[in-house]
Amino acid sequence: MSILLAVIAFGGLVAFHEAGHMWAARRLGMRVERFSIGFGPVVLRRRRGETEYALSAIPIGGYVKIAGMAPEDEVRPDDPRSYQNKPAWARLLVILAGPASNYLLAFLIGVPILMTAVPAPDLSSTRVGQVLSHSPAARAGLESGDDIRWIGGKAVRNFDEIKTAIQSASKDHPGKPIPFVVLRSGKSRMLGITPKDGLIGIGPATRLLPPLPFAQAIGRSFTRLGEETRDSAHVLGMLLTGKAGLHDLEGPIGIGSDIASSAESGLASYFEMVWLVSVALGFLNLLPIPALDGGRGVFLLYELVSRRRVNPRLEATIHTVGLLVLVVLILFVSKGDVARLWHGR
Repeated sequence: MSILLAVIAFGGLVAFHEAGHMWAARRLGMRVERFSIGFGPVVLRRRRGETEYALSAIPIGGYVKIAGMAPEDEVRPDDPRSYQNKPAWARLLVILAGPASNYLLAFLIGVPILMTAVPAPDLSSTRVGQVLSHSPAARAGLESGDDIRWIGGKAVRNFDEIKTAIQSASKDHPGKPIPFVVLRSGKSRMLGITPKDGLIGIGPATRLLPPLPFAQAIGRSFTRLGEETRDSAHVLGMLLTGKAGLHDLEGPIGIGSDIASSAESGLASYFEMVWLVSVALGFLNLLPIPALDGGRGVFLLYELVSRRRVNPRLEATIHTVGLLVLVVLILFVSKGDVARLWHGR
């Protein structure tokens, strides 16, 4: 059941993203020829009006085929419903509608979550929640539920102080074990943990947040979107500066495993994870990377500013190369997902 819920979550997030593209295209007078979940050969299809709804063989991602969007499409200059014949601002809105839909979905999920008592990181305590497998903390014997009291001879009172103490001690003594004093089952234990890039691979314990009234939940849901987007940008900055590597990321397999695990903890945890993935999907697609919505948006912004259209075939070639690079990166990250799951057993 948890695996089925993970599949439903992935399919739902992709469908909502593509539905955003389709809705915007139709509102702006474009002809949508196909709405597909997955890529490759079509397994199931059903036509409704002028649009074919399909389930394709490779169940990762999806797409909306808008008339005149592909460079190989034959576009009549007098076709008012072709993508290519629409002004740049209209095409840009269609492209941005996908990521915007993921943010909208996250907002809609966030409101009822905040109106119930849900678990949240307890940054005011020093208790350890998650310990990543094969992390420096796991190798040193730190366990979930441990209460960290001292790091490198300094007392810590909350999780922010834990992060600061680890980073400070790792700078002062790079590559050397840092003494941790933890409280476990009422007894103090001494552990030596050697951070990697200032991190040891732990997360804070959780606590139940009190439910919010509807009006406050709406405002807080907006605020959470901004906070999670900021955190995603921070992770991106760490990748670009070399402070984190691709091996630290999770791919589709790892994310699916996290969703399945959250489903086993209850519906609140499940929808919280779906919320997180929806924001991540929206943020990822806004990045100016070829083949992603953000990459297509860059070409449209150039057209708006310069009033010159990029050669469609050149743009298509750039997106194809970008897609191949993304596939290679996904396979590389997924290899790490498989290794983590295998060792986790």
